[in-house]
Amino acid sequence: MPWPHPTKRTINAGWTYRSGAPHKAWDLAIDTGDLLQAVTDGTVLALNDGVRNNRAGYNPGRNAPSNWIVLGIKYQGRKAYVLYQHLSPGLKVKVGQKVLAGQVIAKSGNTGNSTGPHLHLATGWGWPTAADRYRYLRSGNTIFPPSKVFTPARPAPSPFPLPRGHVFGKSDGSSKVHSGADSAADAANVRRIQGRLGIAKTGKIGAYTAYRIKRLQKKLGIAETGQVGPATWKAFRL
Repeated sequence: MPWPHPTKRTINAGWTYRSGAPHKAWDLAIDTGDLLQAVTDGTVLALNDGVRNNRAGYNPGRNAPSNWIVLGIKYQGRKAYVLYQHLSPGLKVKVGQKVLAGQVIAKSGNTGNSTGPHLHLATGWGWPTAADRYRYLRSGNTIFPPSKVFTPARPAPSPFPLPRGHVFGKSDGSSKVHSGADSAADAANVRRIQGRLGIAKTGKIGAYTAYRIKRLQKKLGIAETGQVGPATWKAFRL
């Protein structure tokens, strides 16, 4: 399961605070700077970045700005979202970006209404605006516990199999563009690409495969080249 952090799973706060006040989320004990990952596939709906981490033991107050990400997802066939809050500055994603389960999206931190480093993780129904990201606190909007929406992480991509400067793509006469027609190894890798695209595994890149590569590149927010180089290979999780 792609928890926000692969090993640190201590929950300091859950449905309510010790005072009995509603919390309806998890506060996970995580050190500042730890890499955080998407708990499921989704689209970044909104975020805030650029707020410095608080110094140890200091809480600037309830209305202090923090760094956060709202990840729009689908759960049980409905729109839902995941809120990551108190993040360190320097988020790894941008608004509109598609992310995959297990992809690193931020570093944990201690920003906003926070006395020590932790991750506030909440899940709710709908795709909220930035201003409405706390809608999970309203009756009927909470999905609890957050782990209900987690999905298995996709396997880590294998190393890109071509030499530096070479790509998989529709043949253009260049020896650096591998269409799959030149070797059995190239054809096998092209079939992997076509399998990721959900199209017939012919083992050769023609116009239609190149078109589908561009479509998935656009969906993932990367350069729409119609070719598969190291960056696209990694983004496609091949």
